[in-house]
Amino acid sequence: MFSIFLLLIITVICLSVIFANKHLSNNSDENNSKILPLVQGKELSKSDSYLVILHEHPEYGLVENDFVSHPNFGKCSNNDIAWGIFNKRSLMHITDWKFQEQNYSNMLTLLIEEKRYINALDILFIVSYFETSGCIDDDYLNYINKGYNKEEIPINNQMFKIDNYKVTKNFYIIQDNLNLNFETIRNKYINSEALEGLQSMQLPQYFDIQQSYELFMQAIANKSFSGYYIPKIDCFTYSNYINFNEITRRIYDLQLQFMNSFSKRDLLSVKQICNDLIKIEPITNNHFKIFHDTINYIENHIYPLRKVNIEYEYIFIELCEKDIKYFNKLSIIENIENSKIVNLTRLCVIFENKNMINEAIKLCDIGMQYNIIDTNNKSFENRKNRLLKKLI
Repeated sequence: MFSIFLLLIITVICLSVIFANKHLSNNSDENNSKILPLVQGKELSKSDSYLVILHEHPEYGLVENDFVSHPNFGKCSNNDIAWGIFNKRSLMHITDWKFQEQNYSNMLTLLIEEKRYINALDILFIVSYFETSGCIDDDYLNYINKGYNKEEIPINNQMFKIDNYKVTKNFYIIQDNLNLNFETIRNKYINSEALEGLQSMQLPQYFDIQQSYELFMQAIANKSFSGYYIPKIDCFTYSNYINFNEITRRIYDLQLQFMNSFSKRDLLSVKQICNDLIKIEPITNNHFKIFHDTINYIENHIYPLRKVNIEYEYIFIELCEKDIKYFNKLSIIENIENSKIVNLTRLCVIFENKNMINEAIKLCDIGMQYNIIDTNNKSFENRKNRLLKKLI
């Protein structure tokens, strides 16, 4: 037990020193010469800039005395003082995982504000690792406080929710400035020395680093900058086993590649990515759900561009037909009756415009089979009857 505790201390100290050195070594006159805002009509001096920090970042949990009583107050930047306080807190709260997550989130905010995006990416991975651990969830902590072992705690998707503001929003700020490809990001995450250090601290984590990356990837693919992202994972009650495999990873990899290529309007890459996606054959319920969501995500992006380039329309048709192939399975996984699947309607419109009336009628039959709602909250039967008149 003592050896484990000693390992915890050594690991945290090493992590703190590494990131402290990175931070201080990058300190520049540019950051110290920022134009400071007015507070109560008075322009602040450099030493008074801590007032801006206190005002803009109440989540830091800092007070005026933390700065003015610091032995280096006025000798270094107030951001460096804040960074030192964060490091000290890490040592004082070694196994308070919820506290550590917020503490590293504070470090991440500070680094992004100073435009130290490479260092910020390292810290982002740590925040993501805590977010995907399950062990900062209130329900999880309540079970632990009641004396439950990790293996005895019933797990659910809510336990692994990811704070979009802390993780996804900050990721895109960093990515917009570093412009790394996703293979590089994956390698940096999987091989992160900081995350390996956290694992050596025996964080009561349901996931290893690879699986944590999968959840991180889901969140950034969802691209929401507020609220929480609830991961799509197969949770088994009273088990710490989570079902991930190559098909799931492949689907999310392709979605991320699509996001990158589509943002550049790289049509050739988009076509290749969609072709690769169409070749995937889902197996588990989770695969079918993720596959359907991913296809819909891509379809919603390329549909508006079909009139700009006919190639996007061809891609849209192929994706829709692949998705429709699994409606029977999807109807079992989640009740699609009385729901709208807008891309089924869109494909009907495309076929009708191409005078492919019989094909459009077949789509109406599928919509009627699963009681899917057409536009204006009508049944596909109305559309079918209208199309049948065109065959007369």
